Amino acid sequence: SEDPIKKIQLWLRLERDETATVIPQLELQVKREQSNAESRQLLAIAYQQKGDLEKARLNYETARTLDPMRPGIDRDLGRLYTQIGELRLAREALGRSINLEPKEALNYLYLGELEEKGADLRAAAGAYLNAHNLAPLWPEPPQRLGTVYGKIDRLGDAYYYLGRSALLQDDAERAILQWERALKIFGDKSPRGQALKAELDSLRERGR
Repeated sequence: SEDPIKKIQLWLRLERDETATVIPQLELQVKREQSNAESRQLLAIAYQQKGDLEKARLNYETARTLDPMRPGIDRDLGRLYTQIGELRLAREALGRSINLEPKEALNYLYLGELEEKGADLRAAAGAYLNAHNLAPLWPEPPQRLGTVYGKIDRLGDAYYYLGRSALLQDDAERAILQWERALKIFGDKSPRGQALKAELDSLRERGR
């Protein structure tokens, strides 16, 4: 089973720029325990972060061979395949990951990235919306959603979701600005506009 704590600790170290020490430590671990899928997966994450995508791919694929049902492995692989332009493999991997964990928001965020790379922006919006519905307090999906809606000229939705993301990042001022833009487009007589106006009023009220 997956130990999310180990992944979190690894990300913290990578964010502190400790890649140069992390990779040799994990390489040693992999040498010591050839059949340990978790060490392989962590090493792959470190290589991916470093930008060495070939070594990342090799270690992800080995980890998956060692433990095909390992949570998160197909999700990580799917994201890497997207990054290197192997979109068919990415779709297969993310499909398996969604089957295994249909309620995991990250699956849909990565699927959105894949659809964007394949230039299917409507499908990307659908995937980001799924991610947002599954993890309504996470600011990343509405941020991506707002950007994609902007690209397909659904500007009301674009401003709405950019505002939602700002609000989730505790930036009420930016949220109000984006929502005022959305309201102009929806019109305050429309059902969407009226619902948004109510949200805006309560947000302004809170700021007083």
